[in-house]
This record gives sequence, structure tokens and C-alpha cells, in this order.
Amino acid sequence: MSLLSHISRQIRLSGPLSVAAFMREVIADPLHGYYPQAARIGHKGDFITAPELTPVFGEIIAAWSLLYWQQAKLSNHIHIAELGPGTGSLMRDIVDTIGIIGPAFFGKPPKLSASMVEISEQFIQEQEKLLCGANKKRSLLNKSLRTPIIYLE
Repeated sequence: MSLLSHISRQIRLSGPLSVAAFMREVIADPLHGYYPQAARIGHKGDFITAPELTPVFGEIIAAWSLLYWQQAKLSNHIHIAELGPGTGSLMRDIVDTIGIIGPAFFGKPPKLSASMVEISEQFIQEQEKLLCGANKKRSLLNKSLRTPIIYLE
């Protein structure tokens, strides 16, 4: 059954769909949705985002975050959450940059943890490969900072 047939059937059975319900179907439905059906990001993909072009975007976010943390006199524990992280490039750039410049802000390496909310199993596998290296299990440690990476689905 095609996505169009699937949505048409839902409308016939239950009546009109809200925009939220429609978007949930076309984006996340396990059989018909865009992301579960091998969406691609990057130069050869369906679209491209800033972190796929250059690490500068993540570096700027990391520097701003560290500056904010320091000015607000918060603890040196930083938790980062990313929704829809795609390939994980942005998270990698942020984590790597905090690892490099974080000690200058706090006088020691910050305690860093991260959560990523992802609905695509394909992207979760790409993120694990990029962020955790050979370690394929979820909720494990980033190779460079030993940062907990927690996946929420």
C-alpha cells in the first residue's frame, strides 16, 4: 500500500487528519514515512544542513554555550540535547569543540553528557558509528571525550 493509499484509508475510516497527524504519518510511519525509508542527508541526499558542510556551526554553538555557562557561573556539567540529529555531525562538532576549548573556560575539562532524539534507525546507526566508533551499543561513550550519548526514541 502506498503512502497516499494509507492516508486516504485513514481519512475514510477516521475522518480528517490534523496537520500534526498528517506530518507524523509522512515523516515517521514505519512502513511509509520519509525517515524510516532511508532518507539521506548530504551532497548526494535529499537535502543538506550546515553541519554537513562545515564544522563551524557546531563550533560556534559550543563556544557560545561555554561562554554562557561561564558567565552564568553554572557548574562544569553540561548536558546537550539534540532533536532530529540526522547523521550526528552537529553533535560531533559540538562535543569535539567543547573537548578542545572547555578546559580554558572551567580550568578543567567539563563534565559533558548528550542526548539525541532520533526516529530513524538508519540515522541512529550513522550517529553511533560517527560518535561512538566501533562501539555499537546505545547509551555508551563518545570516543573522544568519553561522553555519554543517550538515544531516546
